[in-house]
Amino acid sequence: MTGIGRKLVVLGLAAGIMAAAVPAGAEVGAHPTVQSVVGPYEVLRITEDPDVFPLRFWEQINSPTDPSRVALNPGGDANGDGRPSALMNPFSGWPVVAWSRNSASGFDIVVSRFSGGQWSDPEVVAGTSDDELDPWLTLDPSDGTVHLLYWTDGAIPTVMHRQAPADLSSWSAALEVSDGIDPSQRPAGAFHGGTLQVVYEVHPSGPGQTPHEVVLAEKDGDTFYPQVIAVSNHGVELWPQVHSHSGKLWLEWIDAGDEMAWIQLQSGGGWSLPQYEVFLNTVQLEFFVRGTIRLKAILPQN
Repeated sequence: MTGIGRKLVVLGLAAGIMAAAVPAGAEVGAHPTVQSVVGPYEVLRITEDPDVFPLRFWEQINSPTDPSRVALNPGGDANGDGRPSALMNPFSGWPVVAWSRNSASGFDIVVSRFSGGQWSDPEVVAGTSDDELDPWLTLDPSDGTVHLLYWTDGAIPTVMHRQAPADLSSWSAALEVSDGIDPSQRPAGAFHGGTLQVVYEVHPSGPGQTPHEVVLAEKDGDTFYPQVIAVSNHGVELWPQVHSHSGKLWLEWIDAGDEMAWIQLQSGGGWSLPQYEVFLNTVQLEFFVRGTIRLKAILPQN
């Protein structure tokens, strides 16, 4: 992608985010050090060409001989692999990355961890005759359990969940998060008050048809209890996310081609009215708008 745009900026992103969908045009990998691993990292290449986003997820930006960074899946773009989700698990000390890998039989969710100075061979965690897409990794902060969310693109798109202990020694059987009746896609998750919260978009009239619903499901044992939180009449993909910090819980989603909506759980119960933040491109959306919403959700407002 070098030379595509008139300007080129390379950003090194800190690895403090526990789990996130990594934007396009990025190298994903880990930093090996003498005593520990600092990672995962993401290096994002930005140009002035708006067509760069969101086309690439796995571009290798560093030199293949650079010992300071070990890239993961540098051939992923050519293979047609989907966007990754990454987290750092302090219980195991491992960076963990999941993505939807393309193959002759379709898309499967694979997981790799960084240990001993190298990435493990990708393990197929979710692979059926349907395509498994858009994984999201979430960490249980109490014990390091890794929770994996994704959706299957079958006759009825369905959001699914699996989990593994911190050492990733085994993965649970798949649980349905959505109801299996209305098409449901693009999940994200976070822990709030010790409970896994999963947000996803639902298309009651069929995939791509309006209205779209933002649904939040709470996990209790092996059952998820969903509730419709908001409705969007725009035809864009919502890509909802749920966040928890310092006792605050909020949701955000792309409500229109240039607006992100967000709502917050109020201290007395119930959800606030939606607020909106405008963005011009993917860079603003991922690195400014989401950060602005986070500050507004966390900090006291005058």
